[in-house]
Amino acid sequence: MENRTEFNLENNIQKWKAILTKKNNLTKSNIIELENHLIDLIDDLESKGLNEEESFILSLIHISEPTRLLSI
Repeated sequence: MENRTEFNLENNIQKWKAILTKKNNLTKSNIIELENHLIDLIDDLESKGLNEEESFILSLIHISEPTRLLSI
């Protein structure tokens, strides 16, 4: 049997924001805008039947490409 901890969306969003803050030259307002976009994507995917964890992962993938460009 798999021993897994329960997914916590808020904790994972906070970890993601901490990574953005450390690895990118983003302003606080940039990070808030990205967070709002992430939450909108998560909500949209959940409304289509995905769970929080699946929605979070897919939303990060969607957002990550532009974020990678900022670190070049």
